[in-house]
This record gives sequence, structure tokens and C-alpha cells, in this order.
Amino acid sequence: MTDTTEFKEYLKHLKTLKNTLTKESTKTGQIHKRSILVEAEKLSTLWFDSVKTKLIAHGFNEEQLTKYNNKFTHLLKLSSSAGNLKKGFLDDLKDIIYSFNDDIVLKLHTGQGQSSPLGDAYSNLLADIQDQDQNIYLKEAIDCAKLNFLKASIVLGWCAAIYQIHKKIEQLGFAKFNIASAQMASSQSGRFKKYNKTFAILSPDDLKEVFDNDILWVIEGMNLVDLNQHTRLKSCFDMRNHCAHPGEAPITPYNAMSFFSDINEIIFKNPKFQ
Repeated sequence: MTDTTEFKEYLKHLKTLKNTLTKESTKTGQIHKRSILVEAEKLSTLWFDSVKTKLIAHGFNEEQLTKYNNKFTHLLKLSSSAGNLKKGFLDDLKDIIYSFNDDIVLKLHTGQGQSSPLGDAYSNLLADIQDQDQNIYLKEAIDCAKLNFLKASIVLGWCAAIYQIHKKIEQLGFAKFNIASAQMASSQSGRFKKYNKTFAILSPDDLKEVFDNDILWVIEGMNLVDLNQHTRLKSCFDMRNHCAHPGEAPITPYNAMSFFSDINEIIFKNPKFQ
């Protein structure tokens, strides 16, 4: 059974705000008291920053939470300036409080708000990873995904993947990496004819200075991945860049699942990287 204590406490604060508003005496019907406006803003912001995110992690979807999104958006707007009608605040809070227990707390109690199938799938990615340090690092990325912090999860997930690649290069010897880059740069035809970078890596710190995009090219030259695997990893790296820099490209749970599936199959479960 899901622990609903946090959500019950949140509901309690909403009820307290409603009671405070009900008792507030105002001749004009308007709310000017700063403490009320601050509390309304705080609880509305908390919905979007924390409560909603945790509910999604428990298996709720956007459609189930639409009504609450709309009510808290309106409440946030009312709290942004003094002089809005007391009735508006109370109407929003009454609608939220009236159904919150049945829509959210009860569903959590009865198991209707358990972790989503995607959350379970994320967890399964950890099963075959033997390296404890790597497992802990990747777990942090997956925990972010479960909480719907998808951009953060993908940035961390890519860090875990490139860390595994670095470890394999170190295990094989930096000389092999250097030789492969030199052979690629000297190619006059074929897949690597436009690749012109060479490296003289002597230590793990040297390797950290190499751009991830070049790492992907050289591990193909080392036959650790083939063309298709390189292409898929490049897509993962591009997604990581989209997540790490401002932009409007959406990242959905299915984008994240595809990302984790690819790095799991191509890197973590690939015998060549063990």
C-alpha cells in the first residue's frame, strides 16, 4: 500500500487555507491580506513543483489530474495580486478539497496509484548490471525518470553510459584507442574517409577531454559497436544535449524509455563492454 501521509498533509493545509478564508472579514468581498495570498501561492506552486510530479510517479496520468491543474492555475493567478474576490478563492479550494480524497488519497490506498508500467521497466534495466558503482549511478538516473524528471534522468543516464564506455577503453588500453583513431583519420575511402581526428590518450583524465561524439566514432573504429549501434547511441547523445540545453523539443516518458532501452542494450548488456 502506498504511503499517503504526505498527500493527506497537503490536503490538511488546503483545508486550513479554506477555513482561514471563510473566517476572513471583508466588506468589499476582496482579499488583500498578504499572509493569505502567500499561502495560496505556496500551495498552488507546491502542486506543480512536487505533488503532481509524485502522483505521476505513482501512476496517475495527466488526464486524471487535469481538473486539479486547472484549479491550481486559477488559484495561482488569484494569489498573484491583492483585491481578487474571496469567492473565487473559496470556489477553487472547495472544488479541490471536495474530490481530493476520492480522486487521489483513496486511489493510492487501494492500489490504483501504484507505479506505472514504465516505472517497472526502468527498474528492470538495473537487473543485469554487476558493477556496484555503475548500478548506484544509473539508479539515480532511473529514480529521476520515475519521478518524471525526464530531462535530468537522461543527462544522468548518458553520463552512466559514457562512463561505462570509458572504462572499457581503459581496460583495452589507450594505445588501441589511439591507433584506431589514426587508422580512421588515414582512411581514403569507406565509412571513415571524412573522419580526420587523431588522439594520443595516455590516462583516464586525457580521455575525459575527448568529446563524446568523437568517442562514439572511435569505438566504432575499434569494432565495439557497428554502424547501426553508433547511430542509435548518437541519437541518445543528441537527446542528452536537448535535455541539457534550453529548447522546445518535448521529452515524453516514451522518449526516456527508448533512451534507456538503447543504452541498456547497446552498452550495459553488450558483452563487448563487460
